[in-house]
Amino acid sequence: MRRGGKMRRELRGSMAFDASVLIELLLSTPGGVLVREALLRGDLFGYATELALVEAKYVLCRKLGWEEAARRVNHLALSGFIQVEDISPLCERAAELKCRMAIALPDCFTLSLAETLYVPAFFARRERELVKALSRASLDIEVLFLEDYVLG
Repeated sequence: MRRGGKMRRELRGSMAFDASVLIELLLSTPGGVLVREALLRGDLFGYATELALVEAKYVLCRKLGWEEAARRVNHLALSGFIQVEDISPLCERAAELKCRMAIALPDCFTLSLAETLYVPAFFARRERELVKALSRASLDIEVLFLEDYVLG
């Protein structure tokens, strides 16, 4: 399929999910529904850092309250549709990425995880500072954005 002059690929394979993708999934936004359907079909498998789950939990807490946020994030972590990865082995590379790029530290952990697992990093939206930093850095990491898969 074409959108905006680019080929749109299907949501399939393994990806390192940023907290933004987890939030979309847990709020059942249109993009989150696409991710959930791909996970349920077995077309998509997600990896996420412990930090991404923490970030998703506190963002959801602000919208839904602590108990509901904790329930949703914990349910996802136990679902088998994502694998939660320990951040300890990722810290050195995440720190290096943070040193080189003016992006949020959790984004550096997502990129570090993607690089370590040889899978794409998957973010919900093209945030200006992330896109700018990625365009300047010479990283060998494929970065995908959920917004590219949502018809709009």
